[in-house]
Amino acid sequence: MASPLAPLSMSQTKDDLLKHLNLPPETYTRMAKEADLVYRWLTEDKRHLRDKTSRRKPPYDWSDIVEKSKDEAITRIAESGDEYTSYYWKLGEQSTGDCPNWVARWFLYHKFRYRDGRNRNTVKSEDR
Repeated sequence: MASPLAPLSMSQTKDDLLKHLNLPPETYTRMAKEADLVYRWLTEDKRHLRDKTSRRKPPYDWSDIVEKSKDEAITRIAESGDEYTSYYWKLGEQSTGDCPNWVARWFLYHKFRYRDGRNRNTVKSEDR
């Protein structure tokens, strides 16, 4: 069974995450795909938006999503692991109430960062 690790901040890079988790790049890619499925679920339904009457279209910013929906998405990601990724999702489990899983939160946050265009210049070097 995996023992939870101290969380990284969401601003840490992919390389920082790979080193911290001792995560193989191939497994990172699998985890990013698992997170992407939940990202799409989260952004396809306006009930997850802070301003449900907004006429804005995706991609949404991280701050546009209500915290309860972020937590639900994080839990979905962490529970979606396969035989290769489950171990790494478990490393992000937290006993504190502020976030269900910091690894899943990191992946979800970086999906928003990538999609909203802020990291377009660094995407090639970080392979998101």
